[in-house]
Amino acid sequence: MKRITLFHFTLALLIIFCSCTKEESNVSPGELIKRVEATVSENNTLRMQISIEFKKAVTYEIEYWKKEMPENSRMTLSRQADGLTSTMLVLLEPSTEYCFRIHAKSNNAQTVTDSYEFTTEGLPGNIPDYSLTVDNMEEDLDGYILMCKRDRPGFITLCDPKGVIVWYESVPEGVRVATYDPATNTITGITGSSSLKSYAGTGILVIDLFGNRILDKNIESLHAHHDSRRLPDGDIILVNYVPRTYDLTSQGGGSEETVWGDGYTIMDIEGNIKAQWDCFDELDPREDSRIMSTKGDWLHANSVTYDANGNYYMTFNKISQLWKIDPDNGDVFYRVGPNGNVKIPEQYEADGLHAPYPLAEDRILVLDNGKSSGISRALIYEIDAATMTGSVTKEVALPHEYSSQNRSNAYIISDDLIVFGSSSASAAIFTDHEGTVKRVIKCTYLPYRAEYIPELNY
Repeated sequence: MKRITLFHFTLALLIIFCSCTKEESNVSPGELIKRVEATVSENNTLRMQISIEFKKAVTYEIEYWKKEMPENSRMTLSRQADGLTSTMLVLLEPSTEYCFRIHAKSNNAQTVTDSYEFTTEGLPGNIPDYSLTVDNMEEDLDGYILMCKRDRPGFITLCDPKGVIVWYESVPEGVRVATYDPATNTITGITGSSSLKSYAGTGILVIDLFGNRILDKNIESLHAHHDSRRLPDGDIILVNYVPRTYDLTSQGGGSEETVWGDGYTIMDIEGNIKAQWDCFDELDPREDSRIMSTKGDWLHANSVTYDANGNYYMTFNKISQLWKIDPDNGDVFYRVGPNGNVKIPEQYEADGLHAPYPLAEDRILVLDNGKSSGISRALIYEIDAATMTGSVTKEVALPHEYSSQNRSNAYIISDDLIVFGSSSASAAIFTDHEGTVKRVIKCTYLPYRAEYIPELNY
């Protein structure tokens, strides 16, 4: 049985005499707070439950910090409570001493408790530590890196920019892919491994930072794979295979051949399907001379995302194309890449394409795997939809030893820093905009991506 560390603090009713104004008075903690308890979560060593019994209705926050670094404290968002309530502290480092104190206000009275201590436990055995194998970064960096393990037993982790894990969630069935949504403080992932279709998962999972599973549903029949995320309205969009029967006798096949194409599905937070789209209105497999060798996984979509104006973008790995899609009617505005309908300089056509990040409408950061060259690179496509032409305004190449010929992503952190998720290298790699490696966080599995999250507030 997992050991549960329990801390119980009884606040002394001390009167603090101090100067005050008519609007707000400082009072002793005992006037607003009856008791405080801190308990480690039963199933997660990096979540600390702070239970507080208030004597009256209050607005409160919890300030906490590593014991040796009080100057780096962080504050939870304000909450309202009356009577017994609790707040889960997260983003904690393993095997570390922490202090916390409570800030509370009620009408014109306010108080700050003394500081109290707790110590987190180490990571469980199925969550490996990450290692910092290269560190030439001169300045500190804020934010977090999300990575997940796809095979069983799986998990999702958040680590700081030096590779220290500060949040994890065990997912025994494995996590195909996961993304973070700052609007809801939730992580959305495709879980499991389908026996029906390669690369596909069996479930959709939405979890918050406190471990609450908001949605955990079997969707094996949907053949979801490679990407899932929350939309601005709270719905979920995910990539899925779409099988369709065609007469392929013109290409040397039979009259009833199944072609596995791709599309996206939109569902609400209860898992109800609201809309679906697929690739077959844009491309016809009967016109593809290679279809008999590719019909089992024709285009291999691997991402879906959106820009600030609501347009959708998908990447298709087998044809190395980026598509922009009208969310209202499903029309494809353009296809960038080899044999697409947007003309770009040949040297910037991708060979294996992943992970679009719209920086603005028609300005999209992508990851070119570089299957033939062995060199992965981040590219920014600038598309002129009126002339159906495009240019590349940024190219940042990874060194060969860190490149990945499948999966992976790139994310621009600042004007002088990029982070790559490299599946083949099992690492998150920070480089400058010339491709010079500044920092490498290694893990012991093949991550699908390394998603950078600038900040987390809860």
